[in-house]
Amino acid sequence: MNRRRFVLFAASWALIPSEVPARSRLPVVGVLDPGDPTEFATEFRNALIGLGYIEGKNIRLEIRSGGNNADTLARRAEELVRLKVDVIAVRLTPALRAATQATHEIPVIMSSVGSPVETGFVASLAHPGGNVTGMSLGGVPLSAKRLQIIREVLPSLRRLAVVTNRDEPYSEMIASTMDRLGSEFGIQTIEIRTTGSTLVASLATMEHERPDAIFALASLPAQPIAEVALRLRMPYFSTQRTAVEAGALMSYSGRLDEQFQGAAMYVDKVLKGAKPANLPVEEPSRFELSINMKTARVLGITIPRTLLAQADALIE
Repeated sequence: MNRRRFVLFAASWALIPSEVPARSRLPVVGVLDPGDPTEFATEFRNALIGLGYIEGKNIRLEIRSGGNNADTLARRAEELVRLKVDVIAVRLTPALRAATQATHEIPVIMSSVGSPVETGFVASLAHPGGNVTGMSLGGVPLSAKRLQIIREVLPSLRRLAVVTNRDEPYSEMIASTMDRLGSEFGIQTIEIRTTGSTLVASLATMEHERPDAIFALASLPAQPIAEVALRLRMPYFSTQRTAVEAGALMSYSGRLDEQFQGAAMYVDKVLKGAKPANLPVEEPSRFELSINMKTARVLGITIPRTLLAQADALIE
């Protein structure tokens, strides 16, 4: 470009009005999952679409998985913080813990999290305080209902393996509650403390313990537990439907679609200026009982008619 053309170009650029705005940055939402994020991300994305958000047009999602490893999960949370996302949506308590350890400033929206008050993530359901709010699954208070269902399926139950997650902040509360409730009915609980990365090795202990059934938290990968349970012909009960879809016999919890859709609604509120500290935590309004009928047939278990009548999902 010669000098004359350069001067004319510079002069014409200077005439462009200064008030013409630059293209605004899309709001960025981090999605953090300790394991497979597919179901959460799909439900969450669909709920956002229903709220008027379209990826690439008025929102961007950054989806990260911890691969069932606490260290990896922590690195993924830190990665989202470095990206300076506007809000982080998480599934399950391990992801919530990783997010809150990575940031105290970025809003964190939880879903499928148990007992957030008792574990110290929020000050109260009505007034969360801090940077965390969202959906709670209820947690420990559901233990009595779950044990009732297990006893209804297995009236002769005497030994129950309780598989807890060391990376799950309320595991000890679940284990102690199940032990206390079980003792009232003459049921001995055997706690197997493990992590997502050490699960397979930990499950080997059941070869020797030989419990009558297994109860495991949903924050642990369901597939390995289901495989061991079927091989040892032990009924496997979980806290969420996703495990039943993987082969567990039964689960009882708040509805997951409600949890994931609710998380999207909280994200919408935060993106519009609401502060997490002022948004009350929502507990389940509906609960679902899921039964894997194929697993029941393989194990030779007859599901009581009363439970079949209550079931929300019968999985074949």
